[in-house]
Amino acid sequence: MIDISRPHDSFFRFLVSKTERAIGLIRLSIPPPIAKHILFDTLTPVPDTFVDSQLRNRYSDALFNVLTVSGCPTFIYSLVDHKSTPDLNVGLQLQRYYVPIWDKHIINHPGSNLPPIIGIVLYHGKSPWKFDTNFISRFQCKESFHPYIPKFCYILFDLSTLEDDQLFGEADLRAALLLMKYIYDPNLYKYVPMMLEVLQAARDNPDFVAFFEAFMLYLMKHLGEEYREDLTRIVYNKFPE
Repeated sequence: MIDISRPHDSFFRFLVSKTERAIGLIRLSIPPPIAKHILFDTLTPVPDTFVDSQLRNRYSDALFNVLTVSGCPTFIYSLVDHKSTPDLNVGLQLQRYYVPIWDKHIINHPGSNLPPIIGIVLYHGKSPWKFDTNFISRFQCKESFHPYIPKFCYILFDLSTLEDDQLFGEADLRAALLLMKYIYDPNLYKYVPMMLEVLQAARDNPDFVAFFEAFMLYLMKHLGEEYREDLTRIVYNKFPE
């Protein structure tokens, strides 16, 4: 069940609580040149969050362990920006969260090398993302200073730039990403039948009832009570039993 006081964060956490959905999301997010090195069947969620409680309405996060084909331990860290406009400082946020991830690794594996962290920023706001994904772009300085500046890039997974048919994978994941894509759209209601059509294919999943409840709560939080009667009618048409 999602927390209505933090609907974005709760829905995302429920979405990735099932490993198969998390793997599907990461497969969609990571570009092929990186994905070819990842053993996705080794992906394991790490039950930690690094986002401060006061920022949970803006950000959600999820951390995973995974191995590469060469056996290199790697972290995949997904940060979701829930606001309707992009955040110039999301790279700084990632940098802030990477340090405690490595700190914990050092405690658990003293003397070992630090594992790389692949950072993914999932964005589903209204305004186009306009910021460079290379952290060094936040600095205006001579190139001779560059060796002393942290250098990293993050992967931007911007739902607003994708066509609906590009959101492939299991039906529950597709329906969830479609909902996130259109959640700020003033015409959100008109997309509901299409999303429920997609979700019908997931009805045999063991956690379907819980997922459906979370999906509908998140949807209703943004549609408002004035749509409850019409939405109930559409749901009964799509799921008569």
